[in-house]
Amino acid sequence: MIEEERLYPNGTVKISEDERLHLLQKITAKRENFLTELRKLPVSSHVRSIKIQNLKRDLEIKLEEVEYVMRILQRNEVYLKK
Repeated sequence: MIEEERLYPNGTVKISEDERLHLLQKITAKRENFLTELRKLPVSSHVRSIKIQNLKRDLEIKLEEVEYVMRILQRNEVYLKK
């Protein structure tokens, strides 16, 4: 195990496959929640208030962040900073 750890990038630790899959499952659920919230917003532009526009923008930003994390967690090996 110590020999294998020498191959990791400096200052990182490799997460286990079970932990990676668990995190991927949690982040996928979060993504679905954000998508559900986005779908609930009104589509028509004349109905949108500033509050709704801000909410939509915030949800889209969160969705982008979640999708970025998903792309990382879909790799075969994932390393986290110590």
